[in-house]
Amino acid sequence: MQAVQREIAEQLKVQPPFADYKALQAEVARRITFIQDCLVNSGLNTLVLGISGGVDSLTAGLLAQRAMRELRDQTGDQSYKFIAVRLPYETQFDEHDAQASVDFIAPDERHTVNIGPAVKALASEVAAFEGKHAVSVDFVLGNTKARMRMVAQYTIAGAAGGLVIGTDHAAEAVISSPLH
Repeated sequence: MQAVQREIAEQLKVQPPFADYKALQAEVARRITFIQDCLVNSGLNTLVLGISGGVDSLTAGLLAQRAMRELRDQTGDQSYKFIAVRLPYETQFDEHDAQASVDFIAPDERHTVNIGPAVKALASEVAAFEGKHAVSVDFVLGNTKARMRMVAQYTIAGAAGGLVIGTDHAAEAVISSPLH
């Protein structure tokens, strides 16, 4: 399993453990600057991120919120904001973890979009599902849920004049157990 994790880390360009606190802070500053530069160069003022409760979205959320705070401090422009979005499919078993992440990030705005009705409405219109076993339908809808979450984030970003940020899920890919 370690060979697979090393391969994933290499492909995703995951940083090795930091030599010391100073190296960690330098990497955080580099990533915050990247986020700020992308936003400023776009001419927009808002970042939108879906928060799952996982390591990657928590980390990205903390970086995004810090980037916005620093931009407001540096420019005096209070219109810079970070919106954290919860995108549950009806009621999720890990909702407590996701809400704890949002609370810890302390975004400028919080939104929740239940993607359940949209996914179900789409599924009800797909004739190819007729006669399929529930397991097959659930498998296909897993991808539909991910795409619906993306659509919701882009819709919010479009309405708010912002950019969607995301993660590559590197932390989960590299540290997942052999049972996953």
